[in-house]
Amino acid sequence: MAKYVLAAVLLVALVAAVIWIAARPDDDAEAYYNRGVAHQDEEQHDLAIKDFAKAIELKPDYADAFCNRGFAYGGKGLWDLAIKDFTKVIELAPEAPTIYENRARTYLAQKSYDAAWADVKAAQRLGHKVDPDFLADLRSASGREK
Repeated sequence: MAKYVLAAVLLVALVAAVIWIAARPDDDAEAYYNRGVAHQDEEQHDLAIKDFAKAIELKPDYADAFCNRGFAYGGKGLWDLAIKDFTKVIELAPEAPTIYENRARTYLAQKSYDAAWADVKAAQRLGHKVDPDFLADLRSASGREK
């Protein structure tokens, strides 16, 4: 009888360990993400990028990590990488209108005005009120109204 009880206890412990290990990557992804946000708040872009990348490695569909890594790349002037991450967020969450404005701002920094205007229109189609100051900057830089 004692053997069966011991076997049952070991089986329960094994199942609990498997569940804990299976659940852990998301927890770790969240931890890396949170630390990345803290680094980003301190404008430590390289450290933020590293932590967001680790969060994405652990959770490949982590839209917030892609978005914030895009901001960190933008903080370093790495516009192509920022656009790549913002585009991934759009793939993961196409109905999130603010990401279109974020990518439009990056296109403006790159002087890719047609792409910026396309993203402004996409954000507006989704009901987002694009920042009027940003629109004024885009109008001025691109020499057009829409």
